[in-house]
Amino acid sequence: MKCTLEIELESDAAFSQGGGVSGLVDAEVQHDADGLPTISGRALKGLLVNECANILFVMPGERQMWEQAALRLFGARGELQDQPGALWVGDASMPPDLVYAIRQQVRAGKL
Repeated sequence: MKCTLEIELESDAAFSQGGGVSGLVDAEVQHDADGLPTISGRALKGLLVNECANILFVMPGERQMWEQAALRLFGARGELQDQPGALWVGDASMPPDLVYAIRQQVRAGKL
C-alpha cells in the first residue's frame, strides 16, 4: 500500500543534512537534483519515530502492545538491523507541477 504524507510549512524552515563543518554554515540545506529544497526520507522517518516515541511516553496504562506495533512499523534502531520495519519513507520534495512551474520560470529568466 502506498500512502502520501503532505507537509505544510507554516513558517520559514531549513532542513539540514546534519553534517556541518566547524567554522562554516551551521545548517546545510538539502536540495534535490533541481536545486530545490527537500527532506530526506531518513530525516523524515526519524521525525516520525521521535514523535511516536513522544506519544507512547505519555500513554497511560499498558502500552506494550503499542510499543510492539511501533517496533513492527519502524523497525529496531540502528542502520544495520536484519529486520527493518514495515514502513518505508521516501524523500519529501515539492509536487511535480510546482517543480515544472519553477523550471519554466528559470528557463524564461524570471527566477
